[in-house]
Amino acid sequence: MLRVHNLYTLLWSGWLHFPSSVRTLAYKVLRWIALKLRTRESVNVIRLPFNLYAKYGRTVLRTEAFAMQYVAQHTTIPVPTILDLVEDNGGVFILMSRLPGQPLGITRDLNTMPSPQVLLFEIAMRDWLDQLRSLSPPNPDVVSGFDGGPCMSDRIKQEEFVGPFPSQREFHQYLYHTVGKRHHNALRVIAAQSHGVPHRICFESDIHPNNILVSRDGHLTGLIDWECAGWYPKYWEYTKTIYLRAGYAEWSAVFQRIFPQYENELMVEKAFWGVHNPW
Repeated sequence: MLRVHNLYTLLWSGWLHFPSSVRTLAYKVLRWIALKLRTRESVNVIRLPFNLYAKYGRTVLRTEAFAMQYVAQHTTIPVPTILDLVEDNGGVFILMSRLPGQPLGITRDLNTMPSPQVLLFEIAMRDWLDQLRSLSPPNPDVVSGFDGGPCMSDRIKQEEFVGPFPSQREFHQYLYHTVGKRHHNALRVIAAQSHGVPHRICFESDIHPNNILVSRDGHLTGLIDWECAGWYPKYWEYTKTIYLRAGYAEWSAVFQRIFPQYENELMVEKAFWGVHNPW
């Protein structure tokens, strides 16, 4: 098995020395075959032959691949292995390995899962989040995307980049841009309980039921979709995880147990959610 792995590594290393134009053409052929087989999973993501995945398009960023590599190097969280990264006039093409398991949001419902499996989920998520939050930001004040540039969060703007913000104050101030001015005064009174408190900047992913892979026996097998990865105030991962999950009682309960210290921050965010428009 070791010889086969070494041979594969040697062949792939040789392939990566081919011109990017040749590699891109080969990947597009695989993508065309996959489209014929109807294996598209989202606008930009498609399952390829040979146990591979591709993410390709004008809205795909190289930084997503860099974020996955960073997480793979600094944590034990299972993420796709980046096999190649090329770019043409159609956008960025990320070629990556396929992880085992299926999305939690498609195959499981925490509301109906047996308590022991919910506990396993909670323990694994707590470990993953602790690892992410232990990573040191490139700048302890800036709220930004993974590379220090603009960040993306559907809580703020749908499929639009914002920032970067030189401080949490500027970041929190920007949140008012997504709500009508008639709400500003009331929100500022409520927000003082959270926005006036300094929070450490932490690495955040995009914890979503469809981004968490699980095996048939309920064990977590991977975390995918890192386009929204960035550096945010420490509470943001928690409140973002609860965002638009009103019908997921057990999901919310799990993360409330993991993050019991951010109830004021959640209350403030819920006040914004009630009046904001991310479109």
